[in-house]
Amino acid sequence: MTPLRAKMLHQLQLHRLAPHTQTAYVRAVEAVARFYWRSPDQLTADEIRAYLHHLLVDRQLTWSTCNTVAAGLRFFY
Repeated sequence: MTPLRAKMLHQLQLHRLAPHTQTAYVRAVEAVARFYWRSPDQLTADEIRAYLHHLLVDRQLTWSTCNTVAAGLRFFY
């Protein structure tokens, strides 16, 4: 486990988020990192917006799914 992921998990636990929410938030950050092939702490705000637009328009994910991803990314940043 990377130190960045461990730090995020620690913060999620400190905020007492539900286990399912913790998993969803970690997966959201992991997915954006895989999309850009870079560590999420190196991404810009414009790249995050472009990724969320990609999820909504190109992949046509539901609003609730995109909202969960956005919440996870907001928590991370």
